[in-house]
Amino acid sequence: MPFGDPAASPLSRPRRPSGRRLFSGLAVLISVAAALAGVASASADVRPFGRGAHHPALPTAPAISGEATADSMASSPAAAASSAPAPSSPAAPRHSPPATTAAATGTTADASGNHTVTFVNRTGEQIWIGNAVNPDGSTPITGLPVLKPGARGAITIPEDGGATQWSGRFFARQGCTGTPGTTFHCAIGDCGRFADRCEIQYGQPASFAEFGFYPGDSTYGKNWYNVSYVNALNFPITIEPVNAVKSPYGGVNECSQAGCPTKLLAACPDADLKSGGRLCLNSDPDSADTDYTRKLKAACPRVYTWSKDGEADNTSPAYNCTTCTGFTVTFLSN
Repeated sequence: MPFGDPAASPLSRPRRPSGRRLFSGLAVLISVAAALAGVASASADVRPFGRGAHHPALPTAPAISGEATADSMASSPAAAASSAPAPSSPAAPRHSPPATTAAATGTTADASGNHTVTFVNRTGEQIWIGNAVNPDGSTPITGLPVLKPGARGAITIPEDGGATQWSGRFFARQGCTGTPGTTFHCAIGDCGRFADRCEIQYGQPASFAEFGFYPGDSTYGKNWYNVSYVNALNFPITIEPVNAVKSPYGGVNECSQAGCPTKLLAACPDADLKSGGRLCLNSDPDSADTDYTRKLKAACPRVYTWSKDGEADNTSPAYNCTTCTGFTVTFLSN
């Protein structure tokens, strides 16, 4: 929120009376009255400033082209045979700026930037990383990795793009088939015809790893991150800062792990299970009073489960970390 400079009215010095001392007392009174009026005018025009709207509320106390490498992976659940279609255009989470529908024609994954995000696949199946950006001038990322079980891939966030910032989300697409560029589509997290980028920039029904990188923001922290199941859950996600130095006064939401390394689909209400039991879909993202929200929040408190999660009691599951060099996003099995 912009703030204004005080606009004090100038104080006028009364002119000396020309030859008549009779009016000198009256001139003094006029001078004092003018001074008082000026001070009152200045005080009335002072306006406070507030926090920028691009950050999620935080408690007051508290690159993609790499080679796949072996990594430990969790046991694979049995793949479901059937796949129900996902909703065509679910609402994006409200706790960070909503994404917009647009063609992804942005920078490649190895574009210059300050932070690296590394994706680790411990789901037990192949996944295709997806990305959606917020409508704040953030550059869509291309060259996203396809990760086999146990593999990892990294991207560099284009924080030096035209907007000098970047905010958006990453997710794991499942069950993708077809020829990239023509018939390619995914059973879960579908975002268009391409394996290495998303041409549809709305809130796909999937688990989200959400980020905001603001290099020039020295007041409220250079970046924030969180795990969101507001729209849906397909895989559990954790986010860990890399090379972070945590302040002893930073609180529980500074440079801490977001998300839980816990199998979560078992907590999904039966009525919300879709896509052959591989997707838990939130039917009312704006309500805290649903079985979906209650059961997932009980299973993992450190995530968003509805659009205004944590606002009422100042227990926001959003985190910030100004000292890290990057983040590790791990997709886990159910």
